[in-house]
Amino acid sequence: MSPLPRGSGATSRRARALAVLLCGSLVVVACTEDDGGPAPAPDVPMEVILPDVAEPSEDVPAAPDVETDLLSTVEIDPDAPGDAPSDDTSEVGPDTEDDAGPIGDVAGDAGGADTQAQDTAADDAGGDTSDTSSDVVLIDAPDGSSDEDASDEPCTPGEPCTLEVSWDCVEGICTSLQTCAPTPIPGCCTKDLDCTSLDPPSACATFTCVNNLCTPEAIPGCCTTVADCSDNEPCTLDQCPQPGALCVHCPAGCPCPDTPPAFSTGFDEGFFALGWIISDANLGDEVGWHVSERRWLRPPYAAYIGDADCGTYSNAPLDGACEPLPLPGEGGTKITSTLKTPSIPLLYQPGGHVVLFWVWSEVDPLTTGGPGETDVLSVRVQDAFTQESWPLTSSLAVGKNTDGAWAMLGADLSPWTGLNVRLQFHFDTLQNLDNLHEGVYIDDIQVVPRCVGGCCTSDVECQGLALEDGCSQAKCIELDGGAGNVCAAVPTKPGELCQSCSDDGECSDGNPCTADSCSEAGTCEHAVFCCFEENAFATSFEESLTDFYVGDSNPDDGVGWKLTGQSAALGFSSAWIADEATSTYESGETVDVSLTTPTFNLPASSEVAGTLGLAFWLNLSTEWDGQQYSNPAGIDRLSVSVVQGPVATEVWSSDAVGGSTDGTWQPIEIELAQWAEAPIQIRFSFKSGDAVNNAFVGPIIDAIKVGRICPLE
Repeated sequence: MSPLPRGSGATSRRARALAVLLCGSLVVVACTEDDGGPAPAPDVPMEVILPDVAEPSEDVPAAPDVETDLLSTVEIDPDAPGDAPSDDTSEVGPDTEDDAGPIGDVAGDAGGADTQAQDTAADDAGGDTSDTSSDVVLIDAPDGSSDEDASDEPCTPGEPCTLEVSWDCVEGICTSLQTCAPTPIPGCCTKDLDCTSLDPPSACATFTCVNNLCTPEAIPGCCTTVADCSDNEPCTLDQCPQPGALCVHCPAGCPCPDTPPAFSTGFDEGFFALGWIISDANLGDEVGWHVSERRWLRPPYAAYIGDADCGTYSNAPLDGACEPLPLPGEGGTKITSTLKTPSIPLLYQPGGHVVLFWVWSEVDPLTTGGPGETDVLSVRVQDAFTQESWPLTSSLAVGKNTDGAWAMLGADLSPWTGLNVRLQFHFDTLQNLDNLHEGVYIDDIQVVPRCVGGCCTSDVECQGLALEDGCSQAKCIELDGGAGNVCAAVPTKPGELCQSCSDDGECSDGNPCTADSCSEAGTCEHAVFCCFEENAFATSFEESLTDFYVGDSNPDDGVGWKLTGQSAALGFSSAWIADEATSTYESGETVDVSLTTPTFNLPASSEVAGTLGLAFWLNLSTEWDGQQYSNPAGIDRLSVSVVQGPVATEVWSSDAVGGSTDGTWQPIEIELAQWAEAPIQIRFSFKSGDAVNNAFVGPIIDAIKVGRICPLE
């Protein structure tokens, strides 16, 4: 039987998959399995604002520097200038008015007309083009209708005509069959991405889609010469690194004010408490922005886009082990989700502000890095008052994937000095293919005055930076967009635990199996050593073997387990298999002997107090001394087993040391965690396997301890 899909009720992946099949083949915004009620109309996003400060609506302007405690809905035109590509989204958060649920908001989106408009009439007709003589291309309408849905009124071939249904960037053109067919309008756009093929008029301009036209827009802060960069401030040195780069305003000639960061978070407070806004195109799946403990730059949290339980951003049906279910036609949908910061006031500072943050990314491989690149985290800055936004940086600046490490991104915010802004972290897969990756994490977002870090060209210029301690180091960070570099204090080991200290007493971790100390660099170090807390059984063989059970297949040959004072790892004596007369295990017979401890109970498992295990010292001399080891017949082999009732489980053998220690003492450690709190015995067994070539000292064991030992590598 196949494992059941993870989740339950209307929110499970499989339930949603079935709901889509039941509700039809077109886009379904919601189809519940609880009451069977009709789904809302497609392309109708839902928006709910999290607490803190709501986005101002278009018809009720709000002053940029005034915060409000009231919640309000925001109606944003996804196709407005500067906004992200149009997708149906829903902004989620608590509702303070009542429990009625999310508030509907009609987006007015074209719904992907630009892509569907490329289907030809030949597609509709099964590939038959024999009846088409016109150069006009017939296309499918965005609503799924074909040219059969066009007006049946006679028209003049090649001339504009009236379609029964109209949509952006499509007009009616009369075909040779005198039918009105939907046809793409050249130069028309529905989103900024449609304009990427056009060459901007200057290095400091880009195209955005405004009223369905690709319109040139100046890049804030961009320069062609240094003359473009004057800010008329005596406390900055203005520079233009190169034409098309951003102006650099280096603090100079004036002391830097002692000002805290304009914004700082490690996500310890979560999203809701601070007033973050989450927009998601598909609220019904498990994939979205979460506060996660799975990965972090500094513990304990980071923001994560993906499935919080399964650690992937694929929303295809998964089983209980988070593996894809082999259901036909269930490939999931594309992922589009945005995380917006609370409103951030950028008050005047010499040189303005910069934003620094860390990203961890595991997505599909990088292709061209162009506008069609999938699974990219893009960052925009948005005027909190006008809602206008501009691109700032993206995960492409660090190669899209960070190869299992954390990478720092930085960008200049000086062009927006004096505004209240939000930072938008937007993740878009663009399609539903190859999404079974872990996803993207962001952490340690800092919006700080540039005056704190100044300008730099190398790490050496950043030494002595404030906030630098044993767990951080000063680095010269390159800002994206050619906006120069800035000094910043970054973790010495990103993504690893670190504790600053001044003496050893500050470094205790409560683990008896570590030696805690404060290093010369001012960080706590925890060196692991072998410790034995809560010993369940221990002996150094100083008295007798009377408490042990001795097994011997040939008790009259003189070879068996006995105490010896000839060699010991601890104390004065040890346990040895030999004939005292010859000091070897040579008897002319096959040797098969065992030594079994009394029964004892292991303690409970504990990650803090050490690993449950067996430790002993071994001195082993056999015919394998100095030989290359290959022992399929089990000749002269020592083994260790855990005995629980009638069952003996081998947990170690001399195979691990090549059949011999060449007559020297070696420590042996064996993990026993699976027998926690169980009554067990330990059995040492030695079998010669034959009666020849046995004139060797044999096995000697000493200092047996069973209980908590240091963590095993």
